[in-house]
Amino acid sequence: MWISSYINIIKLLQVDSLIDGIGEQAHAFTTYGTAVTTLKANLDALAKTGLPIYLTEVDIDGATDLIQLNEMKRVFPIFWKHPAVKGITFWGYRVGLWRNAEKAYLVNTNASERSAMKWLKAYVNDTLTNIQSIAVSASNGSDSITKLGATLTMVAKVLPVNTTIPYVTWSVSNSSLATIDTKGLLTAKAIGTIMVTGTSWDNSNIIGSKYITISNTTTGVTEKSVADAIVIFPNPAINGSFTINGIEAIKQIELVNLVGEKVKTFNNLNQSTLNIQVNVPSGIYVVNFFDGNQYFYRKIIIK
Repeated sequence: MWISSYINIIKLLQVDSLIDGIGEQAHAFTTYGTAVTTLKANLDALAKTGLPIYLTEVDIDGATDLIQLNEMKRVFPIFWKHPAVKGITFWGYRVGLWRNAEKAYLVNTNASERSAMKWLKAYVNDTLTNIQSIAVSASNGSDSITKLGATLTMVAKVLPVNTTIPYVTWSVSNSSLATIDTKGLLTAKAIGTIMVTGTSWDNSNIIGSKYITISNTTTGVTEKSVADAIVIFPNPAINGSFTINGIEAIKQIELVNLVGEKVKTFNNLNQSTLNIQVNVPSGIYVVNFFDGNQYFYRKIIIK
């Protein structure tokens, strides 16, 4: 094992007082894919010599900002917290460094910091602040789009306001009704109700959601009467059991949770009543109805 040989050399040098510290490279090709337990065990073994450890040539590859951020969060704390490690040196941080093809740089060509750099600076300064909550809304305060093809800009208010990595990833509960881009621009495609969700970009799984109703100025009384006829009872539903009446014109029913995941789907309906029994966690759900032309929705609490 390489570390045993390395330690033997260190001990030989210690006999004649020819060594004051241990230098250890920490390139991405040695840390990526290596378990944190192994990284720590290697440092522990070197620390038993009684000498301080200096990690040189540290770099963290990042094909995307998120990949690099997650690897930085995984690896760097092992180095930083180890009592024997007295110095950490990065092998460059700007575009043009030796692992440029692997995108190991921490600062872009325009001098903007990548997310891994923002996290690193906050971490070592003990100012790291994580997302606690996300509130989703439309920039104009609306909760509807009244014309197919129209757009609505969604915004995410992240708290605390000094969150280190405040970015969110956008999604919609039904992409057949609307799409949303990475900047939160929502585009209506079909009539119905969707749930727009902003999820913390850094994989901490903090979410915020907002229901948006999509309609069309050409929608008439007939379509409204279809929606008005739908009744769900009891609501709240006890033990996941409830009944839906007034669905003669409905072709499909979907039960969706608050993160937009489909829990249950009923297709090719040709009936007026549907009894539903689901085994799901307690909470608020959305029942989507499709009559072949447009979507309707109802909220239901399942206990």
